[in-house]
Amino acid sequence: MKNRRVSVSHPRLTSSRASGEQASSPPAARLARTRWRDPRLWVGVVLVLGGLLLGGRLVSQADHTVGVWRLVHDVPAGAGVSRDDLAAARVHFDDSGTLGRYVSVGEQLPAGARAGHDLDTGDLLAWSAVSTGGATAGLQLPLAVPASGLPLGLQAGDRVDVWAVPERDSAAASAGARRALAAATVASVEPAARGFGGVAGERSVLIRVSRQADLSQVLSMLAGHSIVLVRLER
Repeated sequence: MKNRRVSVSHPRLTSSRASGEQASSPPAARLARTRWRDPRLWVGVVLVLGGLLLGGRLVSQADHTVGVWRLVHDVPAGAGVSRDDLAAARVHFDDSGTLGRYVSVGEQLPAGARAGHDLDTGDLLAWSAVSTGGATAGLQLPLAVPASGLPLGLQAGDRVDVWAVPERDSAAASAGARRALAAATVASVEPAARGFGGVAGERSVLIRVSRQADLSQVLSMLAGHSIVLVRLER
């Protein structure tokens, strides 16, 4: 009788193998939460973008400066103003209107430029502070201007239109206001005299007039009228 091999599975081995196979099986995959739906992610993105925009705006404002001339030493009224008296300065202006009042480094000073009033060290050079010794320097017309007809802060070097405004009770009241001089340069302004009510009365203003101007016509237009000066902005 032939010997037969009988395979007997040992219960402990079978149990151990089964547990090993179960341990090596991959865990069940969990449904991960989609990150792009996380509101915290979007809040972070908004904060980063806001910071970049704010930083760019601050940098652009800091760089938004222009070059203008400033005085390197005191220059008395009437003295010549040249490139040797000036140095470039970078300044930020809120609007172009304010910038236009000052001489930028890209602009040339007019020939024969002189200080219309005392200029102090460090001051920015304004167009109103510069006068020229051209044809208008030979004649100066004194005007008695009421306080109500003077622009605030009028000073030597400013350019003005001179208007003749008829008085209410005068015969010329119906004629209306007329411009007697256009773009005239102020040579000097009498200091204001203050009373109990503030600035009162008339102030003497010297106006430079071209030699070619018809002074007789100008004086005729101003006679019997109240004078109003309109300052021109550069």
